[in-house]
Amino acid sequence: MKTHLEQYMAHRAELAKKVYLEDGFVVLNTGNTTYEIAVNRLHSHESLANWAFHLTEKTWIDMDMMREFLRVASVAANLPLEGV
Repeated sequence: MKTHLEQYMAHRAELAKKVYLEDGFVVLNTGNTTYEIAVNRLHSHESLANWAFHLTEKTWIDMDMMREFLRVASVAANLPLEGV
């Protein structure tokens, strides 16, 4: 049986396959759907929030992917988020 840490690390590894940075894009990949957002379109916290709001309209994104999007996108765009 895996420890809690091992379970968490396995979960993080799976998320890294679904949300990642590639060639200047934040890529969200469910296996069936691939969605790319150019990092240069993330120029402010407001634009990051707008993208997050837009993504909530998608049926293929879940809460874990949204959280990972916010983490990856904020770091890539140098838009720090408290607690991330």
